[in-house]
Amino acid sequence: QEEEQEEEQEEEQEEQEDAVEDIKEVKTPSKRVKPRPEADSVGLFFFSAIQSTPPDPQSLLDDAPPKPRKLKRRASTANASCNRAFMLLSPFTNTTKVRTKLAHVLRAKDVDIVEEYHISGKRMQRKGLIDVVLYGGKVARGEEDVGDVNSEQASKFTNTFGESYNEAKDSILSANVTMEKFNCTPSELYSAWERARLENNVVCLKPEVYCGKLSLENGTTDVYVLNGFYPALMDAYVGPPGTEEEERGREVTDSTKLEGGMHAYELEWDEPSVSWSDFRHDVIGVVSSVVDSDTVAKDGSFLQKLYDDYDEMGLVSPPSLYDKSAIYVSTSPLQGLSERCNWLARNIANDEYGAILLGRGVPETQILGWFKDPIVKLSKSAS
Repeated sequence: QEEEQEEEQEEEQEEQEDAVEDIKEVKTPSKRVKPRPEADSVGLFFFSAIQSTPPDPQSLLDDAPPKPRKLKRRASTANASCNRAFMLLSPFTNTTKVRTKLAHVLRAKDVDIVEEYHISGKRMQRKGLIDVVLYGGKVARGEEDVGDVNSEQASKFTNTFGESYNEAKDSILSANVTMEKFNCTPSELYSAWERARLENNVVCLKPEVYCGKLSLENGTTDVYVLNGFYPALMDAYVGPPGTEEEERGREVTDSTKLEGGMHAYELEWDEPSVSWSDFRHDVIGVVSSVVDSDTVAKDGSFLQKLYDDYDEMGLVSPPSLYDKSAIYVSTSPLQGLSERCNWLARNIANDEYGAILLGRGVPETQILGWFKDPIVKLSKSAS
């Protein structure tokens, strides 16, 4: 038993050391945090819906940095109406101009930037975080079958490609199988995918599952491929392979967008000034889905400006429709807690919102259970 405990301690120490190297705090003068008034209640955010959850919630307990993060304010005096969100910029949108403009927008809405971080691509790959921010990874890798589709999507398949889905489904390949079978690279596959999309030869079969009829670089035509965009986007997140010394020596600069990883923010604002929903949809511009829709962001929002004026913000092209985190924001306070724990290797007790829950008697095991996105049964009166 003592040997098992020693092994567990060694594994925990290794994970803590990895977290320190993979998560780098970005020093910036844009941070400004106002004192919050005292409040008596936690608020009614515990059961907010979680749309994307950590791959391994139990590991959150063992993934904390060696030195506990000092809370910005004592949990006992934290304002329950103060929202705490986690926000990400993808490698494609992480430029100085985007960050500067975003900081101005947040300041105008009285939203505080508490901290900023760079999350390395190595950590994202090791902790399974890529699929949190990119559509359809399991399907692209061939780890998940599409199965049957509904009649509406089957009709779209037939109208687009001229043959029925049931007749063609056995010939549809995952992105990874396509690269292996036809000896093409992720960038070549992505180029073929984009050509097909512009020619209206891509259809959505299910949420996060797209099928394209592609013509490949080697001259092969009429190849049905699932989520052919994924491998190239994943490479952009993970970054090029490098030695351990190169990973440890990476500087947090604009070049990180070419080396993988993501720029992360911790945000705070008072609920009365702007609701959580308004912040996500009206301020940032997140929409629920871009599947079969021309709407990629809310009109007047920062994300819509990013699509419209991408060149003025230092981008070479508009963000990809398949990239969920051109700008990604937590969908609820509880999800924000789970994401800070998972992405920043933070212990629940060392997160301000987590400390409030624990201080009000919510067991840590219960919080971890919520991180798993459980089905909540409501009474007839509640529904």
